[in-house]
Amino acid sequence: MKYSIIIPVYNCEKYILDCLESISMQNINNYEVIIINDGSRDNTEIVIKEYIKGKKNFKLYTTENKGVSHARNYGIKKSKGDYILFVDGDDLVTTNYLSTIDNLVDTIKNFDLIQTQLYEFYDLKDISFTNEPIKSKKLTKAELAKATGDLCSGLTRRDNIINPGPVCKIYKSSIIKDNNIKFNEDFSVFEDGIFNVEYLIHCKNVYLNNQIMYLYRRSNSSSATHKFDNKFLDKRLIMINYVNSIVEKNKLTSDYYYRFCIESLLSIYHYYLFNNDNKMKSKKLLKDIKNIECFKDAICNKKIVSSLMFKKKLIVCLTKLNCYFLLNILYKIKYKLNK
Repeated sequence: MKYSIIIPVYNCEKYILDCLESISMQNINNYEVIIINDGSRDNTEIVIKEYIKGKKNFKLYTTENKGVSHARNYGIKKSKGDYILFVDGDDLVTTNYLSTIDNLVDTIKNFDLIQTQLYEFYDLKDISFTNEPIKSKKLTKAELAKATGDLCSGLTRRDNIINPGPVCKIYKSSIIKDNNIKFNEDFSVFEDGIFNVEYLIHCKNVYLNNQIMYLYRRSNSSSATHKFDNKFLDKRLIMINYVNSIVEKNKLTSDYYYRFCIESLLSIYHYYLFNNDNKMKSKKLLKDIKNIECFKDAICNKKIVSSLMFKKKLIVCLTKLNCYFLLNILYKIKYKLNK
């Protein structure tokens, strides 16, 4: 088996058929589709079972609801392909998805990871794009080191040439399995980014490709509702410690760790100040967060702070000056502008 396509799904009955049909239209046969139903409470499982009847290369596994990381790890465990591809159940792939990937794999040959491009859409009828002739660029050693570090710093795909997400990537199964690389099931955010950091550490040959083969759905009304989690801060601190362990184990510069601390601080502010279900008093909350050791060290790191974009630098400066009232106002204005 050459390719394993892993699809985690949860309450995805509205979109899963579009996803599976787009994969069924592929014109090569050396692939398997591993669907992990993560304890869906709607008709997702029924829809999938009906669709995959008679399709021997489509396999469905149903587990308890343990989250997308557990589902992806389960898919990796069940996979038999030389290369692993991830697709989300509410997204689609183009009709030439696997044939283009097959061409890339056979042409480039000596690679550890290939990242392609995605197209974002709201409605299927609005999809319209044109691909340029296929071009692939190999990252230099310096570019790969920077991309790995940027990802380790918690930067999103808008700020990094490597997308934190697992889609639009061709992974080598051997690298994942030989190094026991998994999605951390204790994390509810950025777990995919950390997975890619741990994968990239074992890479020498990484290519960026300009082809759009993945169609990313911007809206999904069937997604699980995200309720306020009063343990969000504690979970984020566990993640910070984990990133620090990656930095120390692989002898990376501590700058990545401190940058991740600041990105985490901004994420925590955003989570608590934007959530209407948060009953904690903002001033006390912000003060308590600032006094946590890792954040105190990070916001006092002049080198890291000076490298931030203006908006992020402003938030850090207000934090250092104990301007909690202004911070609260700033986030409320930002929230209204983003509504």
